[in-house]
Amino acid sequence: KEYIMKLIENYYTDSKNNKWNKFVYSKKEAVALSKTLENCTNCINCEHCKNCDGCVNCIGCIDCNGCKICINCDNSYCCLKCIECINCDSCKECKNCKECKNCISCENAKYREYLKHDSKI
Repeated sequence: KEYIMKLIENYYTDSKNNKWNKFVYSKKEAVALSKTLENCTNCINCEHCKNCDGCVNCIGCIDCNGCKICINCDNSYCCLKCIECINCDSCKECKNCKECKNCISCENAKYREYLKHDSKI
């Protein structure tokens, strides 16, 4: 069975509108990475993710929406149900996080600072 990948505006694009930049990935690589996405749509340059929508440069995320550069480094942890996070690792149910590691349900940097101070008391 041939896997369909179209070149649209400098992106190799699969049937679920997931895309890989043609200047970074070959068509063969884009096809291989597309096969690692399970039920993902509208994602760009992502791999090994499940049930995500609109994410960019993510690896190993589950149930995320609009995240950027979120990473599951060792396959034992991953980001879960995050929304619009940037450069996170092993977060759960987070919203608008930036460069977080292992946070749970944080809304923004101010809330994270509160958690840091609260944990020292």
